[in-house]
Amino acid sequence: MSTQENSVDSSAKLNSVSKDTAAAAHTMTEKLASAAHDAIDSTGPKLDKLEQKVRETASSAGKTLHDKKEASNKAIHEGIDSARGFAQRNPFLTLGAAFTAGVLVASLIGKKK
Repeated sequence: MSTQENSVDSSAKLNSVSKDTAAAAHTMTEKLASAAHDAIDSTGPKLDKLEQKVRETASSAGKTLHDKKEASNKAIHEGIDSARGFAQRNPFLTLGAAFTAGVLVASLIGKKK
């Protein structure tokens, strides 16, 4: 066999190997793309469920917070109304308590100076 024939034969083998490698790479790329699409398709519904759960939890937390705020406001107003009722029923006792509190605060402030 001559050098020229060896060169042509090697070139043909190289072309054949190149085509086989390209075909294998193309097949592998298609398989990877298909696997990626399958993974994305299976993840979508799971993310939808997660998003729905997060929204429900946030809504529930907001409602609970609103209910606690309303209960706190109600308790504060009841306490104020109770104190106001006590002061109206016992004006002299309330006046004495206020005077005593004022004296105590004044004496504490005076000691700091």
